Amino acid sequence: MKCPSKSECIQLGGQCDLYASKFCVNSDCFYSDASPGNCTAFIPENGNCSSGGVACSPGLSCYDGKCVQYGYTQNGESCTQSSQCSKGLICLGGQCALGRDGCVSEYLNCPYGQFCNTTDINNNICSPQLAIGQDCTINSNGCPYGSMCNQYSSTKSRCTALYSLGLGQTCSSTPNDPLTLSTCNPGLYCNKDGVCTTIQASSNYQCLDDSYCNFSEMCVCLENSQWGKCVVKPNLDAHCPSAFKSYFTCLAKHQCVEVGNLVNLNSCAASKCGVEYCNTEGCYSLDIGETIVDCPYVNLINSLVCSIPSSSSSSNSTMEPSLSSSLSSPSIVLVLLLSISIIIPF
Repeated sequence: MKCPSKSECIQLGGQCDLYASKFCVNSDCFYSDASPGNCTAFIPENGNCSSGGVACSPGLSCYDGKCVQYGYTQNGESCTQSSQCSKGLICLGGQCALGRDGCVSEYLNCPYGQFCNTTDINNNICSPQLAIGQDCTINSNGCPYGSMCNQYSSTKSRCTALYSLGLGQTCSSTPNDPLTLSTCNPGLYCNKDGVCTTIQASSNYQCLDDSYCNFSEMCVCLENSQWGKCVVKPNLDAHCPSAFKSYFTCLAKHQCVEVGNLVNLNSCAASKCGVEYCNTEGCYSLDIGETIVDCPYVNLINSLVCSIPSSSSSSNSTMEPSLSSSLSSPSIVLVLLLSISIIIPF
């Protein structure tokens, strides 16, 4: 996607086009055979969604034909119905537990302190988490919070603490990850050759998309212009290492798993580590079109919303979580919630 020359906020009932940057205000851009795109009211909580099409309100998912708060309870926590449990879990005997198919790595549906071991293709099981320094070559998802599986040679990887490697050390480069957590020390980033390198100031080059920018940069669109400018990726900001360390330390303290709907206020992560989570919010790279979207949005049902500080605020200021009635600028919370608002398969 390239920078749009102009973005518009379309009211309920109006024609929208996400590819032409015509975004809906407090509604869903619904496409059908009869409509190229129409701003349509979201389906409310407990509303019927069995026909598909129009999205549930942000913070809800279509489960068993109804829009419900879904997937916020981790393995081992209490539940009254399976919709509360994280994806891949069922409510069994009053607790969320694995179903007959076992664990799924990307669902993070093992208990805290365990990971989904997929080395046996016929029998995925939850195994004890690896320790920092331990080999993770065949279990890249097995490292504990606050670390990542870092490739240190052509064939080997090990669990490495975040922000612990010095200038010139070998690191794992993940340019397509919007979070791109780093094992390199603060002030460094993992370049395309997999080496910890000093972060340079933003080039401010004109750009149409990220391909115009340096590896450590992204293209940020400018209002009412088809051109953007290249700036250093948000996750490389000076406050991000300490923010992420605090967040992962909090998850470990309270034994929280990052479930699919972690921003639901009933989740362990949101209820125990909301402040710490919000302090990481400015550290995510947005898609290029999201850098200029400025349309009001609906209430996020029972979900963590991080207050966004004004441009005059320090980047080190603390973001307090809240239940806001609307947002005036894009947020990673919205990105997460929109990805949650899907039909859940059975």
